[in-house]
Amino acid sequence: MVLGNAGAVQMIRVGRYTAALSMMALGVVLLLGHWGAVDAMAILRVWWPVIVVVFGVELLIVQGFFRKEGSRVRPAFGALFGAAVLSGFIIVATQGSESRLSWLSQWTDGVTWSLYDSDHAKYSFDKEMTVVPPLPSDGVLTITNVNGRVILQKGPVRNIEVRTSVHVNVSDRANAEDISGKSYVEIKGGRQTEVIAHTQPYGIGKMRKPGMDMTVIFPEDGMPSSVNVKVVNGEIRVEQLPDSRELVLDLKNGEIGGQRIGGTLRAKVINGDVKLAQLSGDATVETVNGDIVLQDANKAVWAKTVNGDVVVRSPVVGGNWTIASTVGDISLSWPETAGVNVKATTGYGRIRSDWTLSHEERSAQGKLGNGAWTIRADTQADVSLKRLQP
Repeated sequence: MVLGNAGAVQMIRVGRYTAALSMMALGVVLLLGHWGAVDAMAILRVWWPVIVVVFGVELLIVQGFFRKEGSRVRPAFGALFGAAVLSGFIIVATQGSESRLSWLSQWTDGVTWSLYDSDHAKYSFDKEMTVVPPLPSDGVLTITNVNGRVILQKGPVRNIEVRTSVHVNVSDRANAEDISGKSYVEIKGGRQTEVIAHTQPYGIGKMRKPGMDMTVIFPEDGMPSSVNVKVVNGEIRVEQLPDSRELVLDLKNGEIGGQRIGGTLRAKVINGDVKLAQLSGDATVETVNGDIVLQDANKAVWAKTVNGDVVVRSPVVGGNWTIASTVGDISLSWPETAGVNVKATTGYGRIRSDWTLSHEERSAQGKLGNGAWTIRADTQADVSLKRLQP
């Protein structure tokens, strides 16, 4: 806010502090996004109305504390417009591939916006297969990959094998081959065996990281007692591991998916969806910014998201379901033969049910059959409780 010259009508410009704070906040969010700590575009899509709130607060402060008789309040259109244009340019320049601005493709073709390379990079190279030494029956396998896809599957192998490909987005093939050649998989054996992807950073300040996709193939006749997967930016997929005993999946940015999974499952994502099917064991699933979809969950389910929907469908209820979403919808489906105690609550949404339940203003509950298990749903949005048709 700026005052005019003395002796004339004082003009108070409102919006410069809002513009400055908005630019600072944008810079912090984009910086955290570059580090892989948050999904920058998701945060901007959800929280941009805060700018309007800040502008309103600044206007109230000026009107209540700084405005004098004879003065006038006007928006600082120049500062606000300049901040908007600059912010838009920065978002397009740094997040263009994620903002779906297809009409800009003719101007951005060949330009890489991310610090992480993916399988869409210009060059990809298959690496030599890596064999993991045999683990004891109570062994633990930990797989770590900063940037790339990790696939877990069965195959006709005698020992655990790791097959990798490296993706490098540079214009010169010789340079790409050199970067790929310096990227490798490290094996630290023992009862707690570690498989670690090391990629050769490059570019200005060595800030760019090649992508490394890893396919981990397990023998048909056995699995370690526990498999832990840790990925910062990429994807985790589990393809038909019915005899797995424990899976722990930790992903910062990306999607977790898979089917026909046995044993205990724990999956956590910060920014991304979780989509799993045919779960034989207890499942604990959590994401901060994304949807959760679970099909055929035969045991206990604990699923929670902050900003996203949750869908659980299963022909069998073999444990308690505890489902929560802060701002998303919840949809639960189970068969008529299941005996369950149901309790659903919503903050401001509606509850739709195919079942005979006791409804209050923002809740519904009741006992179906013998009530052997508990199904609980909590959200601020809508809840759907459906009868699964055979």
